[in-house]
Amino acid sequence: MHQAQGRTSGERRPAGSGTRAGTPAGPLGQPGTLLDLQRTAGNRAVAGLIALQRFGSSSSGSGSGSGSQSGSTSNDGVHYEGEGRYGDLYRFVQEPQAPDPERARVDVNSTEISMLGYGHAFVVHTDPTGIRRYYRGGPTKQAFLGGDFGALRTWHGDFVPGTVDWTHDPDHSVTVAHGSAAVGKDSSLESALAKVEAAHAAYHPESGPNSNSTARYILEKSGLPARKPQAWLPAWEVEIPGT
Repeated sequence: MHQAQGRTSGERRPAGSGTRAGTPAGPLGQPGTLLDLQRTAGNRAVAGLIALQRFGSSSSGSGSGSGSQSGSTSNDGVHYEGEGRYGDLYRFVQEPQAPDPERARVDVNSTEISMLGYGHAFVVHTDPTGIRRYYRGGPTKQAFLGGDFGALRTWHGDFVPGTVDWTHDPDHSVTVAHGSAAVGKDSSLESALAKVEAAHAAYHPESGPNSNSTARYILEKSGLPARKPQAWLPAWEVEIPGT
């Protein structure tokens, strides 16, 4: 279990695996910032940030925008500590709530990543204080179908604006555990993800193993039901060599 305290956002990798590319900083209104963010975090992350700015409410009672704002909090409990504007994404923190086991849950979300309808699945764990963390797999390299995608890699971290899969509204989602059945599963999911990372299996977007294979694997190894959303998730059942 992670301690019940505010967390600074950022993607983390299993021990010894290094860190992915950096995240751009600077206010959303600064020329080039949105474009840089789209390139590194994706369109969904940009949309999430803009939505957060629109519906965020200041902890000091003032609206989001310019001024002496001390912070704003979204409907998801994500808090931004800034001076009325968006800067470094790593300053987004999640505000823990009073622990309640009934708040804990494990969800499998999926988003469509191609015009053909291919789905990408990832797991989100919510602990008793409301802190949400994501667990995902993906390729080392980007390539066209039939090309070399490199090894299957893994990522995990706080699920907040700026993370690669961030969205308020996934295309498809299913809850696989709730309440006491979900408490403490964050540690199990992280351990299972480390085994995928250590396997260095070759990534194949269609035949697998891929991100969908990873989601199913870490659910099973964590003692959770390997239920998938109602989506087209190629290679969900494919085993990951070396695990």
